[in-house]
Amino acid sequence: MSFSVPSSPQVLHVNISDSGGGVGKAAYRLHEALGKQNYDSWMWVETKRTHDPKVLAPQKWFDLQYYRMRTRLDKLPALLTNSRHWAYGSFNYLPHPRLSEIVKTLKPRIVHFHWIGDGLVPLHRLPDFRMPVVFTLHGRWLFNGAQHLHSDQSRRFYEGFNKDNRDTEDGGLDMDRWVWQRKRKYLAGLNYHVVALSRWMYEDAKKSVMFEGREVHHIPNGLDMDVFNPADKASCRKALGLTKEKKYILFGANFATQDKNKGYWDFVKAIQKLEKHNQNFEILVFGSDHPGKELPFNTPCHFLGFINEEYKLMQVYGAADCFVLTSKQDNLPNTVMEAMACGTPCIAYDVGGVSDMVEDQVNGHLVESRNMEKLADALSKYLKSDRELRESQALKARLKISDQFNAKRQATRMIELYESLLA
Repeated sequence: MSFSVPSSPQVLHVNISDSGGGVGKAAYRLHEALGKQNYDSWMWVETKRTHDPKVLAPQKWFDLQYYRMRTRLDKLPALLTNSRHWAYGSFNYLPHPRLSEIVKTLKPRIVHFHWIGDGLVPLHRLPDFRMPVVFTLHGRWLFNGAQHLHSDQSRRFYEGFNKDNRDTEDGGLDMDRWVWQRKRKYLAGLNYHVVALSRWMYEDAKKSVMFEGREVHHIPNGLDMDVFNPADKASCRKALGLTKEKKYILFGANFATQDKNKGYWDFVKAIQKLEKHNQNFEILVFGSDHPGKELPFNTPCHFLGFINEEYKLMQVYGAADCFVLTSKQDNLPNTVMEAMACGTPCIAYDVGGVSDMVEDQVNGHLVESRNMEKLADALSKYLKSDRELRESQALKARLKISDQFNAKRQATRMIELYESLLA
């Protein structure tokens, strides 16, 4: 092995990376929170971005090259079918040259899978894991077919992926059914429990045929409230080169303008409607660089690029008057949690688990999904509201996250689950 081997850690978290996307951040934050409670937590990732000695990653040239190719090769079966969502698909059929070696060498007492899509863990290798296993549902993939973003209105996830209930929009070979059947086969003999982050995911997971007879636990992600906290708005704006007088609307995600699920063009259309009635605002975007072409609105827009340092991300949230989320589907978005922890109210589509955090007209605003007119109206009302109302919502946003979504609470509940499995 090319890394320092721990002696049978209590829990080994498995994920694509320890940072980068939302799942990586969430998994690493849990790992950190467990460590602060003196729980022996380690991570195994393919791409390591932190300097944490308890995060293990491959170093051999062959392994690194294979992992880079495998993500693309894993999607080749999509050529046999026709679906709207294959950009968000995983088939997990390719071999993993180090998986059994990792398991046999590290000998963790519990394995906690966060994201195993994109071929990270081949389905046929799941029976190798003889110890208790925990799956966190950061998305719907584990109880869907190959798709990550399969419609939550589809009958297939709770009826099963049968021959006679395929979505009418899909054509070609039914690769969703093929992947779903393989999951059923290889999960059947596994000693596993399921953790759902949001009430939305919890209810859907309980209805799914895949988890029939399995216990599903509702344990939301948490934040370190000492890292994400309200900062002086004037200081944050000065650090970012922004003016004091303007109001700033924040939009952001990993690949914010490229990822179609994040709804950037819904945001753009809402801004086009908003600027007809309100001119005293500007836009901040993180998670993407400037697209390099003329923007489809006149309002000044500051593209902040990709932000990995959490203290810089806190500055961005602190500089904004509100954060906007227009995802078409989302579980328990980190961005909403982070913004609210920093005292920045969110104006968001009412999708997935967003309403677990945002309470309409209390600590933010919820809008019907895909309704750009109502989104623009909510933004306009918020920007024109008096200072006392905005400050009240900011305080209640912070309190909501501090009370229900703090890292210590998540770690405590997760340790209780781990210990019950070991018992």
